[in-house]
Amino acid sequence: MRIQNKLFVSWLCSSALLITSMVLLLQWSVDRGMLEYVNERQARALEPVVEALAEQFRDNQDWAQFEYNPRQLNQFIHQIQRRFDDRPLRAQHPRPEHRFGKRRGDVPHGGGRHDDERFGNEQRGTRPGGERPRPPPPRTVANYSLFSAGKILIAGKANIDKQILIPIMLDGSAVAWLGMRRQEQITEIFELQFLQNTRQMIVLAGLFMIALSVLFTLPLARHFVAPIKKIAAFVHDLSRGNFDASLRIDRSDEFSTLARDVSELSATLKENDSVRKRWLADTSHELRTPLAILRGEIEAMIDGVRPLDQHNMDSLHQETIHLGKLVDDLYELSSADIGGLRYQKSAINLQSILEQQVQHYQTIASERTIDLRLIPGDSAVVYADDKRIRQLIDNLLDNACKYTDRAGLIEIGLTTVGRNVVLLIEDSAPGVAAEHLDKLFEHLFRVDDSRNRSTGGSGLGLAIVQRIVDAHQGTITTSHSKLGGLCIAVTLPR
Repeated sequence: MRIQNKLFVSWLCSSALLITSMVLLLQWSVDRGMLEYVNERQARALEPVVEALAEQFRDNQDWAQFEYNPRQLNQFIHQIQRRFDDRPLRAQHPRPEHRFGKRRGDVPHGGGRHDDERFGNEQRGTRPGGERPRPPPPRTVANYSLFSAGKILIAGKANIDKQILIPIMLDGSAVAWLGMRRQEQITEIFELQFLQNTRQMIVLAGLFMIALSVLFTLPLARHFVAPIKKIAAFVHDLSRGNFDASLRIDRSDEFSTLARDVSELSATLKENDSVRKRWLADTSHELRTPLAILRGEIEAMIDGVRPLDQHNMDSLHQETIHLGKLVDDLYELSSADIGGLRYQKSAINLQSILEQQVQHYQTIASERTIDLRLIPGDSAVVYADDKRIRQLIDNLLDNACKYTDRAGLIEIGLTTVGRNVVLLIEDSAPGVAAEHLDKLFEHLFRVDDSRNRSTGGSGLGLAIVQRIVDAHQGTITTSHSKLGGLCIAVTLPR
């Protein structure tokens, strides 16, 4: 199933479940509210009875006539109700007309099972003079109870939790409590019809809300899936090697951030692909040059153009050494890129190693009439690999000696900055253009595009230096030297 359909189904099911729960809750609330209304209405209908009981207590000062005599209590209550119901129609509050156009008769406030009988009598007519017909005598069933002021049973049933207690007030204080059986279900036809109509309206409203949620959920699912489809199509193009594809999503949510990250990934992949192609081309060029020289010299000696003497053999040997050095550098650099170089770190004295390596390069510098100076410094101990640090210093000094003009100057030294040690090497002219400073650590990069062999070097020395510095959690930067050439600063943690 597609993600759009999954979103649609999940949201629709969630909406339907929520709406169904609301419908059931509303139905329960309406049913309970209707029961509370009916019980409250019946309680209000007993107000004349409560007043009559209060007068009865005022006259007798006790409840002896009702004590343990629920039948007498019920007869007294029904007698008061009949007296109230027999009043002329004009003296009572008018009732609203029936919804079918016929005027509905008054239903006594007492409610209960006598209402249907009264309703039938009212439909058959009224007495002369506008009075209501008298209902049949009430059944003397103990529907009411009487409790003392302390809620002790006097007459009726003692299950007080299933009754509605109405206080019988006399002179501002409760002298007794009249208990009325709490109605647990609706029995009146009109009330049942009202509940049925209300339930139907609630169900119809719920169905309408579900249909409305369908109309909103489907476009919403499409709205969420649309950027995913664009990103998926863009990633599919990337997987096919099409790095020129563009992705644009005009949104301000997480999809916009994802699209921006995917676009940056595309740019990185494109750059890496370009670097890879350039790396292959440069590597092929670097290997082809010494091989071509070797082939040419060997063919010349085979053809008798050049004699097979010691001088020509030394030339072939030098080209073989150069080729071997290039292959070794390529292997070491590729190993560093994949994390294959091994480091055995320990506490080493960087100042002592620097002095030793500078001493080794004094001869090479003297041959080019270059003044190689070691700036005096204090002992600096770092946690590093001795072999790789020596290789780092050799590559820096070799690069400086090869690219410094004759009669030039090279200065190298150590300084301590906080918890770091900075190795600084500067040389005199020629310098490096500002646009080339950031490219000096790229594979096979050399400022001279002609790749003049007289300057030597494969363009891999500084790239290897950067890998070694990264492996020691350090940094390396380039800038213009105050001596007129290049300044390289290597920072290593102590």
